[in-house]
Amino acid sequence: MTTEEQHSRILLVDDEPLVLSGLRRALRPCRNQWEVVTATSGQEALQTLASDHFDLVLSDIRMPGMTGAELLREVSSRHPHVVRMILSGNCSLQTALETIGPTHQYLSKPCRAETLRTTIARALSIRAMIRDDELRGIIAGIESLPTAASIHDRVLSEVRSDEPSLTRIGQLIARDAGLSAKVLQLVNSAFFAMPIRVSTPERATQVLGLRRIRALVLSARIHTTFEPGELSGFSFDREWDHSSGVGALAQWIATEAHLPRDSRDDALLAGLLHDCGKLVLASRLPERFEDALNRSREASIDLHQAEVEEFGASHAEVGAYLLGLWGLGAPVVDAVAYHHRPGDQPEPRLGPLTAVHAANALRHGAPTGLDLDYLEQVGVQAHLDSWQEQAAAGGR
Repeated sequence: MTTEEQHSRILLVDDEPLVLSGLRRALRPCRNQWEVVTATSGQEALQTLASDHFDLVLSDIRMPGMTGAELLREVSSRHPHVVRMILSGNCSLQTALETIGPTHQYLSKPCRAETLRTTIARALSIRAMIRDDELRGIIAGIESLPTAASIHDRVLSEVRSDEPSLTRIGQLIARDAGLSAKVLQLVNSAFFAMPIRVSTPERATQVLGLRRIRALVLSARIHTTFEPGELSGFSFDREWDHSSGVGALAQWIATEAHLPRDSRDDALLAGLLHDCGKLVLASRLPERFEDALNRSREASIDLHQAEVEEFGASHAEVGAYLLGLWGLGAPVVDAVAYHHRPGDQPEPRLGPLTAVHAANALRHGAPTGLDLDYLEQVGVQAHLDSWQEQAAAGGR
């Protein structure tokens, strides 16, 4: 438990006092770490937020006057650093779509006490990845990652066609980090009540079905196409190509290492998303990101080192923080967070991180970037030659 998490403040919002009482009871075992405050309406919640600092807001979705979605959109605008969660009962797809932007995570009503505590604890613990409050606010305010315009246009064309194919739509979404992250965030949320975790964009598309996936893709809140200015030494298209290659190679490595199916899927997804923090920095802080790019070239240091000097965190932590806020699984978040420094993982072990770390270095054509001590520690150093051959066969 971090010092910061020990002093976290949580605001619970629901128009039913009995529900608030139940939520408070569920969180009582954590009373030494979290201070819990309640509000019975959106307006009261905004007044409470304006008078003091809070780290997380959990709101009911259906309330008279101001709905939960409307409240969280106001919270996102006025207090962007705050983690925002919805507590939902049964609701329509349209209601779900209205919450896509301002909501980080979704919980179902009724919610098991252990699930509630675990979800909140996970969301608060990842805040230690980013120390700078301004950067936290920027990341927490992001509703979607930039999507490659070419992929976005092809997905739209497919969902609007006379005979759309879920298989083709899933394959297209899987080629884009932004769409993949958002679709997986949604399909694993309480809104869709999946009995098992869905780990791949293709599977998510099949599970949701054509009506839902069409509504999600056509929703203005699920994607943001981005036309970047001239950032010297950085290309969005090149980044997306690299990430796709890392994802494919990471999945191959995980398969060769005989990891279970879930871990192979996590390796693919984490590989696709491992550099999503660059998309955040390039789109939201382009001038400072370009300074980091220039510093990397001029000082002959790795970009992630230059980013730490500029932002106090690298794209790895930035991406992991966003994905953690969105509720993606711990193996994916950890693989993104530590893909440059796997030895810093609290409990080094063979898993998706191993595959993503190796795939990233090898796809860059920079085996010197491999942490050989870590690879030896998890027992895979002997496989490096075959991994390099596979990376070379797939190009860089």
